[in-house]
Amino acid sequence: MKSWKTTLCGVLAIVGAGMTQFFHDTPMLFKIGGFLATVAPACGLLFARDNNVTSEQAGATAPRSGAGTPFLALAAALGLSALMVGCAGLNRSIITVTDVVDSAMTEYADAQVRGLTTPALDAKVKAAHAEYQKAAGLALVAYQTATANGDKPAALATLKTLREAVDPLFDLITPKLAADRAVTLSQQLNQAAAP
Repeated sequence: MKSWKTTLCGVLAIVGAGMTQFFHDTPMLFKIGGFLATVAPACGLLFARDNNVTSEQAGATAPRSGAGTPFLALAAALGLSALMVGCAGLNRSIITVTDVVDSAMTEYADAQVRGLTTPALDAKVKAAHAEYQKAAGLALVAYQTATANGDKPAALATLKTLREAVDPLFDLITPKLAADRAVTLSQQLNQAAAP
């Protein structure tokens, strides 16, 4: 552990691999973990030196006493991981709400293709979905502001507002979904409302 750059890249790769194991149900964190697990080792290799040059030829100096830099890098990576774990519950809830809405809309579209809806209902669903999207956009800005300021009550209020914006849309869609699927999606929404 003489090169802090390669050590940091290795630690980030390990953290990234861990994120893909623990956050598989949180798409954003899963993707970040996959990115770290893929890119960090490549960056580490870029920082590594070829073995066809001796240390003296490369201009390396004698190592300092006490290898604090790798431990600092490890502490920073662990701190970042702890921060992500702390935010994961609320992030997971918000992502669950949006995933459930996306699934419900996809299934509604399938019902529409099968001729199970009416043009009047389709117009109502389209309008309700547009209202949900507007509320979701505002909720995203409010959530990002609340989390940036460390205001967890405001972030929770954002989740509640987002969840309430789903109800009018779901009231229109669920009668056209398969009964078991409507129950499953409703349960997922209720679980997301209480992180």
